[in-house]
Amino acid sequence: MFLGFGILGLTALLLACGSSPGDAPAPPEPAWLARIGGQTVEAPEFQAYLEQQSRRNPRLQITPAVKRDLLEKYLEKKLLLAEANRRRLGEQPEILNELAELQEQVLIKHLFALKEQELAGHIKIEEEEIRNYYRDMGRKLQFCYLPVDDPGRAKLVAEQWVQKGAPTEAVDSGEVSLAALNDSWKKQILALPLKKPGVVTIDSHCLVMELVNQREEAVLPLEKVRDQIVRELTDRKEKEGLQSWVNSLKGDHRLEINAAHKWR
Repeated sequence: MFLGFGILGLTALLLACGSSPGDAPAPPEPAWLARIGGQTVEAPEFQAYLEQQSRRNPRLQITPAVKRDLLEKYLEKKLLLAEANRRRLGEQPEILNELAELQEQVLIKHLFALKEQELAGHIKIEEEEIRNYYRDMGRKLQFCYLPVDDPGRAKLVAEQWVQKGAPTEAVDSGEVSLAALNDSWKKQILALPLKKPGVVTIDSHCLVMELVNQREEAVLPLEKVRDQIVRELTDRKEKEGLQSWVNSLKGDHRLEINAAHKWR
């Protein structure tokens, strides 16, 4: 009896320690994925980098060739950063100021993105808006304008404009569709006689403006351009919503400039 148990126990031990391919433990993966010039990349680190690149560019196809190219570029970046740190560039005041400005830009960019997401669910495009936009698509305008701080000076600028032509600093719109302009611009531009500059106020800004040319052109049937119109109206409403939100942050306060300050 004891002998039988001994043989069975020995057999079980041999089976447990056998070299069956199915039971063998996988060899440990190397601690590093790639290295060059003293810089090393580990697999989890590079995987996080790949995911970041995919988020930034959803159309990016991560093929083996692309993956190797990204790996080499990532290592190059680590080499460059190491060299920048060796030279202590991050301690130079002008570079610190530039980094602070970049940080501000990134924060504002993501703040706008967050607000756009909040606005997206509240934007509705009515059928009347689509038809009004379509009505104005074939009307092409070209105009020039010059922002002027003082309304009194704006009249002088307009008079000189009539006598000598548009100032060199005036902005030329190029040919644009009337549909692309918001209601504030439409109202003021259409009220101007052709080729006769005048003083207009748009969104509390004083401008000297001249309607240079206007013409009509044929457009495709509404149903062929409906989706395009909806996209453009949605984009416009998003921008208007963002500007309205920024204005709400200002509240009822107007810009104040200290008259005693000496501008250089």
